[in-house]
Amino acid sequence: MSADKRPCFFKQFFLMAALPCLLAAQNAVPLSTSQTTTITLGSSANPSTFGAPLTLTASVTNSSPTGHVTFFDGVNILAIKPVSSGISSISTTLLSAGSHKLTAYYRDDTNFQVSTSNALTQSVKANAGGALVAQSPIALPSSPSSEAVGDFNGDGKADLAYFDTLNVRPWWQVDLGVSSSIGSIVVWNRTDCCGDRLTNYWVFVSDTPFAPTDTPDTLQNRAGTFAGLQTFQPNPSTTIPVNAAGRYVRVQLSSANYLSLAEVQVFGMGTQAGTNLALGKAASQSSTLPGYPGAVAASAVDGNTDGNFLDGSVTTTMSVYVVTVLLGKGDGTFQPPVNYAIGPDAQSIATGDFNQDGNTDLAVFRFNLGASTSTPTVSILPGNGDGTFRSPIDSPPVICSVLLSPTH
Repeated sequence: MSADKRPCFFKQFFLMAALPCLLAAQNAVPLSTSQTTTITLGSSANPSTFGAPLTLTASVTNSSPTGHVTFFDGVNILAIKPVSSGISSISTTLLSAGSHKLTAYYRDDTNFQVSTSNALTQSVKANAGGALVAQSPIALPSSPSSEAVGDFNGDGKADLAYFDTLNVRPWWQVDLGVSSSIGSIVVWNRTDCCGDRLTNYWVFVSDTPFAPTDTPDTLQNRAGTFAGLQTFQPNPSTTIPVNAAGRYVRVQLSSANYLSLAEVQVFGMGTQAGTNLALGKAASQSSTLPGYPGAVAASAVDGNTDGNFLDGSVTTTMSVYVVTVLLGKGDGTFQPPVNYAIGPDAQSIATGDFNQDGNTDLAVFRFNLGASTSTPTVSILPGNGDGTFRSPIDSPPVICSVLLSPTH
């Protein structure tokens, strides 16, 4: 449960381990031994100008081509288009200034073999005298872990996909059952490790229920809500004076991290000053670390202040990962982001047509670098061709035999 201290080299290594599997899935097309196909790639202008639409045309020479053509810039997919009357073409602005090695790949035709075109060296000139244009900033996570650029809806404009944690400020809360006069709250920290995670957090008390989407930004100035910012970690506990009435008590981090609590005691006032009003009451939290029965929200109101996680009485949330897709408008701005939930421990993201339907898909490589028993997994989000994606499909373990076999 300790914070991952390994360098990003390991993430790159595991992506390299998964890459042959992704490429194998992308290129695994049945071959026909009866007829061959020739594909030729050309461009509308060479050199072209950066930012100006460039048309790439692939000509397929067989009697009745019915497959698709994938257009590549190096190993990056520009677009995937069907063949009509022997021609497949795209218009793109995705090429940066400089030299590009472009190829086209014909496939998905049961009557003809797959074929790769000539390599077209495309020169893209910077727009002389051009100036940077001020744009409105795009709100992204503080540090997106991995990004991919492609044309997800086939309009020739650059789209962006990245993944990060969605629940950036996890919370834990308890319902006391009735509104009560609260004198103080005692927060007990985890003690076997990671105590610094509970360093910058809020304690809220209110008679109005807290919503799962509430954040410290929405709650700290809400009418009728006690809000107390705590900037020092409990060692192992800290007492927070409240002197306010409320039914609901919430502990919420100010930033992204795991939230671990050994116990939260809510003491009343007057004759109830020594009574823990939260003991055994209904508790919930933003997420729960899977595989550990003691990580549930109820562990913070079970009367056990033991802060050793492995003793089974410390609540712990988990990181909830999402892939965020922003469709480009072609003018440096994007449409509103759309989130797609994926499994935990995402490490890298890539694009490709992994199910051979002619649409760009997203692949997320997942692996827990801090767990010795974690199984590497690739989650595929199949693309619909219109910029939207279907629910992820998790592959079996993805350490390819080509990497493990002593014969390679």
